[in-house]
Amino acid sequence: SRSATPAEWSATTVAEQADDAAAVLARVGVPNALVYGTSNGAAVALELALRHPSRVRGAILHEMPLLSVLEDPAPVGSAIGSLIGGAMEAGGPRAGLDAFLRFAFGDAVVDAWKPELRDELLANAPMVFTVELPAFQAYRPDPGQLAACPVPVTVLVGRETQAPFFHEAARWLADRLGTT
Repeated sequence: SRSATPAEWSATTVAEQADDAAAVLARVGVPNALVYGTSNGAAVALELALRHPSRVRGAILHEMPLLSVLEDPAPVGSAIGSLIGGAMEAGGPRAGLDAFLRFAFGDAVVDAWKPELRDELLANAPMVFTVELPAFQAYRPDPGQLAACPVPVTVLVGRETQAPFFHEAARWLADRLGTT
């Protein structure tokens, strides 16, 4: 939200995001970090650990929406697509992102955000839908790289998390990382 978008930048990858995170750590003089990522941030944290293991002493991955590993991702994609699509038809990209954030975090969390933060996040709606979500939805870490990851990784899903796909994705990931 607060970083300038490079001129003519119209696509990204999780690897690019991880490389950017490594560059930030280097720029601020952090030799290595314990990284935490939730949702799509978990993909960046994982990829940071895989691509730049010397910069990461541990990674905590919380509820990564790793749709690419689900046995049947179609129902999840359809449900999320309907939710966002309906909201976008009614109120444009900001409404679509608001609906998605409420799905992901719950109304109570979104309503508790300061109005300035919510406005800043919703102003990113075009970038989220055209650049970020396509990259993250397609992300599938390489099982061989996961098995060889030298960084300790903790995979987390809340017991009360309603969406079962988070549990399925977490099991897939943990199995390949050799953790629980």
